[in-house]
Amino acid sequence: MKKIVALLLLLGGSPCFAALTVVAGPSSISGNPPAAQIFGSSIPSGSVIIKFLMGTSCSTDTVSDNVNTGNYTLMVTYATGGANGPLCIFYKVTNATGTPTVSVTTGGFTYTDQLAIEGFAGTPTVDVAIQATNTATSATESIAATSLHANEVMLVAEDFGTSNITVSGANYTPDVSGSWAVLGYSQIEATTTTKNFSATLAASTTWHVQLAGVYDAAGASCTHAGYTSGGASTVPTSGSTSVWLNTGSFGTVDCSTTNYWQPTVGSFGTN
Repeated sequence: MKKIVALLLLLGGSPCFAALTVVAGPSSISGNPPAAQIFGSSIPSGSVIIKFLMGTSCSTDTVSDNVNTGNYTLMVTYATGGANGPLCIFYKVTNATGTPTVSVTTGGFTYTDQLAIEGFAGTPTVDVAIQATNTATSATESIAATSLHANEVMLVAEDFGTSNITVSGANYTPDVSGSWAVLGYSQIEATTTTKNFSATLAASTTWHVQLAGVYDAAGASCTHAGYTSGGASTVPTSGSTSVWLNTGSFGTVDCSTTNYWQPTVGSFGTN
């Protein structure tokens, strides 16, 4: 097995990248209800729109847009109990192509942001197993986060309780820019990777953080066998079976985009 691994390390190529991309939304807003928000570009069918809400009634709010049929689905709620109310993440798998204006019907004062995820090769799937929360009183927000699937977008929603606190140094990409009131952040992972979220606050305060995720379930299995960490040769199942990747480590694959060692072919490749 040691000889096999050494050979694979010598043959390793350039790293693979996720096919997914995140499209930032307009500036964060608030109101009762907040005004509708429009994206700056067309969102293709088969994408995912994420709507972050923070308000006393967010778990019973209704979210929709003028392009896609049907209301958005509540992905997760973190009942923080703070001054701003619960954090909620809604999502919609788009069923039409166009530039959506996203509207919210609320039962109280609400803050909102949004983003879109494009480039799914298969079925956009909510990662229930990754969902987690964290809270503390400090000047640094954080939550442990490890993607569980290939081509996964990890999502973080935050509530730091007071409007005069600014956020800086976040190691995830904010869904909007130029505003203290960023609710959501994202991180794209091509393979299963630990990427813990952290952000610095201007002062110590009580904060709440919600972790969620959406991944690309692009097919059940690949065509060619790969090598597992135990030395077995097996055809990997997308997002499940860990095999030797051309990144120089073992990890799960997306059969459409991930390069892994294929012993029957004699080279790295995708299916």
